[in-house]
Amino acid sequence: MNISTSCNTFEWAINISLELPLLWDSGRVEIKENLQKLVFPKGISYYHKIGTFLTDEVNEVFQPIPDQVKFLGD
Repeated sequence: MNISTSCNTFEWAINISLELPLLWDSGRVEIKENLQKLVFPKGISYYHKIGTFLTDEVNEVFQPIPDQVKFLGD
């Protein structure tokens, strides 16, 4: 992947992530399933003992976003 493609992919991921709440709230079940598969390609599971969701993998284009949000919040 070249730098231009990486920048375009990252920009696409940011734009999608900004729309996630709206897409989730207004989406049908099929939309929500597709969003989950997009962000969590290996799926998610609920760990009942501690009441949280877990995943083994986050789509690599979405991985930097929490760090960026944390950085911007500091």
